[in-house]
Amino acid sequence: MHSTINKLSNGALQSVAKIISRTKCSFNKTRPLLREIVTYHLPCYLAKLDHEDVIMSELSEILINPGSYQSDSLSLVTPVSPLLLSSINQALDRLDGIPDQALVAVNRKLIGKTSMPKFWHVPRSSSRGHLIEIVRKRCKMIIARIEEGYMPKRLAKAMSMVNLYWKQKLRSMDISQLEYFPFSKETASLQNDVLNALWLLPKLQHDDLKLLRPILDPDPKFRKMQFRVSLRKYF
Repeated sequence: MHSTINKLSNGALQSVAKIISRTKCSFNKTRPLLREIVTYHLPCYLAKLDHEDVIMSELSEILINPGSYQSDSLSLVTPVSPLLLSSINQALDRLDGIPDQALVAVNRKLIGKTSMPKFWHVPRSSSRGHLIEIVRKRCKMIIARIEEGYMPKRLAKAMSMVNLYWKQKLRSMDISQLEYFPFSKETASLQNDVLNALWLLPKLQHDDLKLLRPILDPDPKFRKMQFRVSLRKYF
């Protein structure tokens, strides 16, 4: 807790202090005084909370927001909160609605296996039901071993894959108020650009889609019909 508080920016410290004091007034305090106020009062304040979801949500949003931390001390970890754990459990409950290729990608993140993104179908060695069971089991095992209140990067990245899929599927950038992994602004911007490009695919004319084939399938590995079928999976 002390380490997290020390890394908060002045603005984030002020916001936390306002929540703790239940006031909308500005704090004309120096950083050391703000840090002292938050360090001293936050544990007692949290202990007295009686399941006030709104307040917990406000605190969680501050603590998981990369912008709440000083740029020179930002670490790529995500503080764990009851709200975050609830969101993870909801994501795991919805794994049945995720296609095979996304499930394989999630599983690879969990085991720390890297691979180049591929347009074509990714073969798997187990049945779909077994793969879903493996992903859920691995996630729950990692959650059970969480230490120091921070979510391991493997789990954070895996859950981010789930989040990205639902953003693509539902055609919405704002399906979740929580971000599991604090990606850099450049990475987040690139993800959004890719999503926007995928959403534009159904609007492209046939001749335009033909131009994509040498880019997505340079070898080529697909016949023309196979390419079209694979492309439709992203619509």
